[in-house]
Order: sequence, then structure tokens, then C-alpha cells
Amino acid sequence: MKRFSKKLKKGISLVEIVVSIFLIMLISGAAVTVISQSVKSDQKKIMNTQVALSTQTAIDCFNYANDFDELFSVLSIVDIDYKNVQGTNVITLSKQSYSVRIVADFEQKVITISAMDKEGKSLSNLTYKKG
Repeated sequence: MKRFSKKLKKGISLVEIVVSIFLIMLISGAAVTVISQSVKSDQKKIMNTQVALSTQTAIDCFNYANDFDELFSVLSIVDIDYKNVQGTNVITLSKQSYSVRIVADFEQKVITISAMDKEGKSLSNLTYKKG
């Protein structure tokens, strides 16, 4: 009498492969979401730090400058992206993700600095009086 025995199949079934691919896609999607949110958060922190540094630089230069031309000259040395709005006491700095607008009044000894992101959202507004 012959014995009938089940042969064990070796290998992976199609269902197991499909389930494995689905799980890998699910985990990858979650990881990509977390990483992209982290990158956006880091970019915002970097932009805020750059705005704070630009503001502090403008205040420091304003404290040591004697007139508007000297202020603009020093800021232009710090960063070539500083531009003077012709015929005014306004200096602008435009970067990829933000812009800074500096209005200096040496008679009143006041400087006003405002920063905006690329969407036009206000990042900071500061008025500083010398002395």
C-alpha cells in the first residue's frame, strides 16, 4: 500500500507578496510624511534665524552709521542683496524665502525693520530708537 503524503510547498505565495508590498508602501508613505514635515519645520526655523540676524545686523550698522549713505554702504558690504529704493531712505533685502525692509531716519534717530515671507506673511516688525 502506498502512502499518500502531502508535499510541503516551498516558496512564497502571490498573496504573501502582495501583502508584503502593501505593508512596505504603507510604512514608506508614513515615513515620507514625517520627514517632509520635519524638513518644512527646519526650513521655517532657519528662515526665522536669518531674519533675526538680518534685523540685528541692520540695528548694529544703524548704531554706528552717521548717515543713510554710510548705513547703506555698510549693509551692502555685509550682503550684496541689499538694495536702496532710489530717492528714499528705504533699504530692501530680498532672499529666496523672505524679504526685509529697512526705513532709516537719522534726524529722528529711528530705524524701522519689517520682514515678510515669500507669501507676504509678516515675520517681524521692529522700531528701534538710537540712544
